Amino acid sequence: MTDDRNAAIRHVHEAMRGFDSGAFGRVRRVALAPDGSAAYVDLDTVGEAWRDGRSGAIVWRSA
Repeated sequence: MTDDRNAAIRHVHEAMRGFDSGAFGRVRRVALAPDGSAAYVDLDTVGEAWRDGRSGAIVWRSA
């Protein structure tokens, strides 16, 4: 959890380096639930990444 979009993308990218091909990750923008509970509400997806099966590269797509 971070309020820095670039840091979130960097963290997901680093984590995915340790996963096998076909792994999938997502960076989401969230907010605290309006009812005051300790829950998050998804607002939107910032980006999605996957580990390419052929090259092993981590590929990003902005949402």
